[in-house]
Amino acid sequence: MGDQKSWTPVGGYEVTLDVYAEPVPRIRCRNAAGRELKKLPPALKKQAAVLELAALGDWLADHAADARTRVETWMVRSLPVPAALIRAVWSDPYWQRALRYAVVAPYRAGEVSRAGLLTGIGPDHTLRVASPEGEFTLTDTVLTFPHPVLLDPRGTGRLDRWLDLLDTFGGEQHIEQLHRTVWVRPDATPGHREARRHGIAAFRNGDYSNGARFERVITPHGGRISGETAHFRVLVAGHTYDMRLDLRYQGPESPVSVNHCFWDDARERTGLGAYDTVPRVAWSEGIRMLADVYDQYDDPYNGPHARTPLPADATAAYQEFLVACAAYAATGPAPAEPAARPVGPAPDEALLRQGAVLPAKDAPDDGQEPLTARCHDGEPFDEGHRLVRLVPARAGHAEDVVARALGLTPEGGEGTPVGRVRKEPLGFLARVCVAHPALARDAMALLTPLRACAALAPAKPGRAGDQFARTAAKATAHCPALLPHALDEAARIVAGAGSATTARPLFTAARAAERKLGAPVDEEARQALLAEFVSLGAVTVKELTVHRREVAARTSAERAVAGYRSLVRTWCRTGRDLSDTFAAELARGAGRTLPADDEHTEILAALLRGGAMDTCAPAVWDAWQPVLRRLLAEDPETAVPALLKTVSAPRGKTAAAVSRTAASWLTYLEDVGVLHRLTGVGDEPLPLDDTHRWLTLFLHRYAGMELPVAGLDAVLAAIAVRTRDAGRTRDPWEGARRRGSAVGRVGLRLDLAVLMVRAGMPLAEPPGTGWRRMHLVEWMAAHGTDEVVALLDAPVLRERILNELTLRAREDLHFAGARHELVLFPEAAVRLAACAPLREWATALLAEQVRRLAEGGGDMLLAFQELLQHVEPFVHAGVGEPFAVAVRTALDTDPARVLAQTLAIRCANTAHPAGGDESPAGPCPVGGLTTERAGGLLASAGEELRALCAADFDKAPAGRTGRYLKLDQPRLQELLEALIVQHLPGLADPWCRQRFAGALTSVVACEVWQRSLRTPARDLVG
Repeated sequence: MGDQKSWTPVGGYEVTLDVYAEPVPRIRCRNAAGRELKKLPPALKKQAAVLELAALGDWLADHAADARTRVETWMVRSLPVPAALIRAVWSDPYWQRALRYAVVAPYRAGEVSRAGLLTGIGPDHTLRVASPEGEFTLTDTVLTFPHPVLLDPRGTGRLDRWLDLLDTFGGEQHIEQLHRTVWVRPDATPGHREARRHGIAAFRNGDYSNGARFERVITPHGGRISGETAHFRVLVAGHTYDMRLDLRYQGPESPVSVNHCFWDDARERTGLGAYDTVPRVAWSEGIRMLADVYDQYDDPYNGPHARTPLPADATAAYQEFLVACAAYAATGPAPAEPAARPVGPAPDEALLRQGAVLPAKDAPDDGQEPLTARCHDGEPFDEGHRLVRLVPARAGHAEDVVARALGLTPEGGEGTPVGRVRKEPLGFLARVCVAHPALARDAMALLTPLRACAALAPAKPGRAGDQFARTAAKATAHCPALLPHALDEAARIVAGAGSATTARPLFTAARAAERKLGAPVDEEARQALLAEFVSLGAVTVKELTVHRREVAARTSAERAVAGYRSLVRTWCRTGRDLSDTFAAELARGAGRTLPADDEHTEILAALLRGGAMDTCAPAVWDAWQPVLRRLLAEDPETAVPALLKTVSAPRGKTAAAVSRTAASWLTYLEDVGVLHRLTGVGDEPLPLDDTHRWLTLFLHRYAGMELPVAGLDAVLAAIAVRTRDAGRTRDPWEGARRRGSAVGRVGLRLDLAVLMVRAGMPLAEPPGTGWRRMHLVEWMAAHGTDEVVALLDAPVLRERILNELTLRAREDLHFAGARHELVLFPEAAVRLAACAPLREWATALLAEQVRRLAEGGGDMLLAFQELLQHVEPFVHAGVGEPFAVAVRTALDTDPARVLAQTLAIRCANTAHPAGGDESPAGPCPVGGLTTERAGGLLASAGEELRALCAADFDKAPAGRTGRYLKLDQPRLQELLEALIVQHLPGLADPWCRQRFAGALTSVVACEVWQRSLRTPARDLVG
């Protein structure tokens, strides 16, 4: 801590700012006697002088944290740093605190032989360093801060030598470098038998009690959840390495099961060197993320009482993984194939994007800008110390404004160039000072609420944004020009915490505040602001459209479209969901076909990949056709599959409109040269599987079209030829499913099936039933019988058609009253009776049922039910005359004979008990039941019993459903027992008693059913 140069008298005390206090600067206070107090008296906290010192202290604390964060980022990501930058900031106590005793080395790939602890800057401006081998100087122009895993890549204890050296100098590192936990990459996999399925299992079963907590843990590491996978990204030396953690994730309130981890670059690799595709630094940092996630698991099932206890912590879990890997490596496994390629140097743009500082250039490339070191003097600093700020050259003036507002003295000038960086948006204070220099102090007053917002945003982004918005509205009431800047900064904080959705209302509110001010708009600054927030994901599609219209009103339509196009391009690069509005707005802005330039080509490629073109109208597709042609010519391997996953949206909702759009889409595909690849015409046909997937999509998306569709017959015929030549078949349901009148009723669109049959498409035998039903009856009611008759000639569909029109009775005496689907659609029954092929089939079916009924036997009741089921729809539809014989048989059949035959035959086939207490005294009375006795039994069945057995038959036929008779009802059992005692005394066999109850109740139901048909059938059959 340095000596304080001045104490400021305030309210009988003296205060000063200790800028050398750790971890952050603090205000010191002494009384009139000169004794220093431990705390600042409450009465002084609102004094102007104290508030100024507090603002300076907070700003310096942010500066110190920024210096430490930058150095750690350079180290963790293995990024280059100019030596000129280190020399320029060394006089700053906060930068010196972060840099002193940090290990530095020349920037060369994996080169650490000349690494050493940074101990100071020599008189000749060289860097003095010390290594375990001795002290020396570094004169290299570009340096790096090596990750500790590079100092000890195999975990053999070399880091201990560096720690001993640090102790020798009696210093400590203020960045986490030598004390950073290192996770060594193993030489081989642990010998998984199924490398394609199993990944790294070290942290498996570190489960969480709920998804919300799991998401809070992974968010600080940049993790995001997609489906049942947590995605992480590790940035190293300009390269990106993706890592995935398989989960069982079902939402924020459900438990989370953690499974295997996979590196994308090492997936499906096994054996020696399988992980060499992941650099050691990336491996160590990625495993460090997973280890932190594992150490915070809270699933009670994996606690001390778990069936299989987990390792105590991540270190123990990873040690078990390393032991397994070493054991497998000792067996001499084969090297992983293919061999890992050396990682080449990354381009400058990739390094700058990750936060590197590259050596300065006289003319930086596009997207880059000079980085300068600006020095500020002030009374709180000791002699030889000064504050050094690294700022882009364009923000130098704003930085000086802030420094003066805080009581510091800028040296002025243009600053010292120390390198070049990626062009980024200015910081909050710099933006305010550029636009409104007079509001610098008011802006600094918002730093404390912004810090509170940043602290709360990772856990509760919505509350953080709302609280800051209220605070900012009050704080800027006297300076409304500051409100948009404040809300934008809060939106950046919330979006950076991983909640872009919550940041959108803040961004929208900032734009509303700007419109309310009505001040002149800096178009370039506004465009840059929109681009920044588009990258953050905090801008809605609607906001972009509003921005385009406002720019057009302020300037020109050409400038508005150009700016909108640039923002859409930025949006496409973020990987966010895309909207069809982008394609439509760009087409509308052009007023004609779009030029096939690089910008439009990149946008269209992203729109196709993201599926945003799938809902675009034909006019939009026409406008993009030149761009699509270029894309198909330059990148057919990517563009063609993407195009085949989309179609043009119909121009209207009517069937005719859908048909016209479908025909125009076929023409469009032909114009851009894709249709011939689907049909197999030419030298480069698409794979047959891709062709059938496209056909399914086409038929599904244009499901409402009416046939014929121009060009479709020829396309189907060509695809049919390819399918036959390949010895393949097509499922007739694919793309031809049809929604029925009831919820969940999905049938087959018969006209499309007929079209395929006539095109010669070889159809596959449809598996199973259930949703595979055609729902022919509903189709016939709406469209007629022509398609059904045509499909009877298709061998794979004929049997299914006939089976669906036939309703079999259940093989159960306790079930009665099933209705045929024709009852629901009497129009279909009329059309079936009028169609000669179907009428002949129905006549034959009814004749067979009449024959079965005439034979009698134990299944006579089932035959009777089937006959009633099949004649009922024709009787109620008024077309029973063609089936007069069957109708008369159904109406004239004696229910008593049905009951007697069913019970007597089935009783004869039953093995009755031979003796014992439960054996009958004589032969089973059911076995000798005659038609006459059965008639008397039915006659004695009272109205109450008939009402219980035939309740459904009081309804209209369309409202009746078959049901199992509830024989366990106490009252029904009493009535049945009374009939047994009266007509079948001695009936003791439990099987015969149960069969009697079921047959009697079913026959009573059929008797009521039969009676309900006599009146409507009287005029039909006489």
